[in-house]
Amino acid sequence: LMALISEKYNFIFFHLYKCGGNSLRKLLQDYAKGSVELQGGHSCPKDMMLHYHNKSKDIKFNELFKFTFIRNPFDFMVSTYFYGKSYNNHFMHNDIIHNNMDMEKFIPYYFKVREQHKDINIRPLGSNKVVTFKDWLLDNEGNQIVDYVGKIESYDDDMKIISEKIGIKEHQVPVINVNPNRNKNYREYYNDASKKMIENHFEWELDTYKYTF
Repeated sequence: LMALISEKYNFIFFHLYKCGGNSLRKLLQDYAKGSVELQGGHSCPKDMMLHYHNKSKDIKFNELFKFTFIRNPFDFMVSTYFYGKSYNNHFMHNDIIHNNMDMEKFIPYYFKVREQHKDINIRPLGSNKVVTFKDWLLDNEGNQIVDYVGKIESYDDDMKIISEKIGIKEHQVPVINVNPNRNKNYREYYNDASKKMIENHFEWELDTYKYTF
């Protein structure tokens, strides 16, 4: 579950967690035979950019078509919460269970972990990190690293554009890794306080990608 790279087909797929990446990865691996996986499970574009830089391959990194998918931050956080809560091998699991977290407790916890993960001694280059979409998409100067940002909510349309760009014939993307423990619309997991937290923490994302509650 790492960034998927095919220099033959000239792309890097950056897999942001809880954004349908396992299904897309399977499709891409079947298509781009010989593609390689580098760095941690959800390698940040920033880390991969530095990896190429350290190998004096900045030009190659810039040439590769870099894409990723995001989703509504309100929905993304509910999905992340349930994934951590449901799987006892997830690093958040014990904290969520032992502290009996709901969304109002989970959101500040998530952003506390995010701050910890900025420390390279805690999360070295290329390892999984808790992020916002802004962390994920932009470099330290605020420039967007990826060339194309798809949305789960417009998946089919975005996949048509991506498929055309990398020369893949469109296929039905297999559905993988759907959490069976969540059965309600994301809105039902919020109260006024937790909703406000998302509006504050993901202000850039909501504004840039026109997401609403």
